[in-house]
Amino acid sequence: MITCRSLSGADLAQWRPLRQEALRLYPLAFLTTLEEELARADADVAKQLDAGFSYGAYDGDTLIGIAVLVTNKLARTRHRAMVATFYVTPSHHGSGTARMLMDHLKNVAVAQDVWQMELSVARSNPRALRFYESCGFWISGASPNTIVVDGAPETDDLMICLLPNAPEGATRR
Repeated sequence: MITCRSLSGADLAQWRPLRQEALRLYPLAFLTTLEEELARADADVAKQLDAGFSYGAYDGDTLIGIAVLVTNKLARTRHRAMVATFYVTPSHHGSGTARMLMDHLKNVAVAQDVWQMELSVARSNPRALRFYESCGFWISGASPNTIVVDGAPETDDLMICLLPNAPEGATRR
């Protein structure tokens, strides 16, 4: 059975290999390189996990998906949250795990009075674009030259999803 929950430093031993797998298999999908991730100290990663922004999808006791939802504390932006990382291991692609993890993030956001979720996705990743669109996100703009890999710039699409608690008058598209 697939379950989703908040992660902490206690999940480090499962989080690190899954994060490294993501960076190895899909290097253009993340801002961090595998080399940068490998150089991070366990204590720094555990502290990040303890910050309360990281979530995981589990198949039984095995971590199979990770996501980061960064919320804002400033009065004028606390209605917004950024999906900063999103990954499900390939063995669970097409299983509904990604949808469950995204739904979990949406529920967390609503519980924190967030009503607009945002993310950036590589334009060169049509599968991810389709997935996010199926979750209610739409492209609101672009971020040219987001990353440069081997001298070649990559463009990200900026995507927005309004949650059910969005007020009347919020821009819907």
